[in-house]
Amino acid sequence: MEIGKLDRRVTLMTVTRTQDPNTGEEVESFTPGHTVWGQKLDVTGKEFFSAGQINAEVNTKFIVRYRTDITPDMKLRCENVLYDIMHPPIELGRHQWLQILARKRVQ
Repeated sequence: MEIGKLDRRVTLMTVTRTQDPNTGEEVESFTPGHTVWGQKLDVTGKEFFSAGQINAEVNTKFIVRYRTDITPDMKLRCENVLYDIMHPPIELGRHQWLQILARKRVQ
């Protein structure tokens, strides 16, 4: 991984779920956390199939510097688009990078 390829600002978002007292409906709110540099890559159909364990809804992967505080419960925001993290990040190299598989969130 070349450091120059980390050309997007990615914001890690924590999610808080509460229940609306009037309707009983679950309401999500997003709190911005750390903003990091990352690389955004669209997943092609070939990558999709060759990585047999990847969920069919995954459409984007992000590469960021290694960190230990990213969980599937979080969301990512990149270029004003919100993404769901599909599963725990995959470590690339020894504590160097993380690959985060995500899908665009339908609002």
